[in-house]
Amino acid sequence: MTNLKHQNFPQMKAYDEMPPGEVTPFAMLKGPSNFASKEINTDQEGFRFSSFDGKEKSFCNFDTSEVLNIIIGGSTAFGVGSSSDELTLSSMLMKNTGETWINLGVRGCVSLQEYMYLLKLIEKTQKIKRIIFLSGINDLYINTMEGKANFFDNRFEFFNSNLSFYSPRRISYTYLKSFFSKKSFNELLTGIKRKEKISDINGIDITLDKYKRNFLLYKSLSMSLDISLIFILQPFIYWTNKKISKKEKSTIEYLERKQLKTNWPEVSKILKDDNYYTKYSNGLEKLAIENDLRFFDSNKWINTLDTMFCDSVHLNDLGNNILNECIIREL
Repeated sequence: MTNLKHQNFPQMKAYDEMPPGEVTPFAMLKGPSNFASKEINTDQEGFRFSSFDGKEKSFCNFDTSEVLNIIIGGSTAFGVGSSSDELTLSSMLMKNTGETWINLGVRGCVSLQEYMYLLKLIEKTQKIKRIIFLSGINDLYINTMEGKANFFDNRFEFFNSNLSFYSPRRISYTYLKSFFSKKSFNELLTGIKRKEKISDINGIDITLDKYKRNFLLYKSLSMSLDISLIFILQPFIYWTNKKISKKEKSTIEYLERKQLKTNWPEVSKILKDDNYYTKYSNGLEKLAIENDLRFFDSNKWINTLDTMFCDSVHLNDLGNNILNECIIREL
């Protein structure tokens, strides 16, 4: 059967075939170490290389005398959808500023994990000029889906105290047990009972409460190390002003058909609501102002007719370049 996503965006096959993330202390998750392909290359810590003019920079590959700029977030910051390392957002910023940019994007991570990746880098160097957080979707999605018992925050507590908690044996046993129980796999593994109706969950308030904590941490970091911090709410195709192209539409509809048996249709219906988005964006902006952070909603930058999304959240090379040009204008 033809994979329409790969047909429309051939580079996405490389991302779908990447090995899963690896276990790492405290942050739980990191990208696959030393992964190498035509499209994607990572260092020994699983972070993607920023590449320009023959120079490759990463978490594990920079001169400690260099002043760094950081872009951090989930899969959009990592560059899922770009056709090569050279065409990720961090590489484009390196090309256009003449400065070193380190990509700390990790697929699937949430904002507290982002902060932990930053702490790992600060152990290596404090010569950091600016940090751009390109984020916001993963936290909102997780909290809308899971409810008040925050999915990742709860997992941090026992994961850090006992890494064997997520051993293959325990996970296999829990999957087997879930077949003979009325409880879900996640509830059996974590003790978290999921809400029956996703529509009853106010994911925005839960998420903003997490960001209230995180922005306070960011502010402390900025003040102590004299770092310029920028938070950019990442693009979600339904939050932008763009007209969805035929290629974008057919790909998204194809993916939604494949996800009918997951909770994505119900969650995405909530996320697509204009009032939900507006409340979230305005709430993040208010928190950012209160903590002296510069805030931008990248969805307001996007009104092109051209194809720039590979799905509802990931950008192709054109999409990365549009973000790059807008960020350069605001620096």
